[in-house]
Amino acid sequence: MSKIDKLLKEATKLLQQYPYYKKCHVLNRGNNYVKFRLVITKDLFVQVNRNELALITNLALINQSKRIYGRDEYRTHWHRHPSDNPSCHNFSEEGKKKVSLREFLSEVDNMLHEKGLVRHL
Repeated sequence: MSKIDKLLKEATKLLQQYPYYKKCHVLNRGNNYVKFRLVITKDLFVQVNRNELALITNLALINQSKRIYGRDEYRTHWHRHPSDNPSCHNFSEEGKKKVSLREFLSEVDNMLHEKGLVRHL
């Protein structure tokens, strides 16, 4: 099973932990890359881009067509786009921390509840 297949399988499995996600929508896929959304509503979703050859990962929480939080990797170097200033590139120790999709969704879950974008069930 390819790394892309494993990532998609992990995403689908993680959706079961968060009842507000409705589906995993694959936008673009090849042997070494994938772009997909974990959809809450049409205007609120997590978008994931992964390119295995270029070693690029983009994880973003999108609301009303704007990134409100994110973490990016470029060739094993990570940075964060904090929720208080999502256009900023945060290279602090916390910002440089490598995160898995599971860890990112946990961060997003906390943020969604703090901002009142989803309700506790």
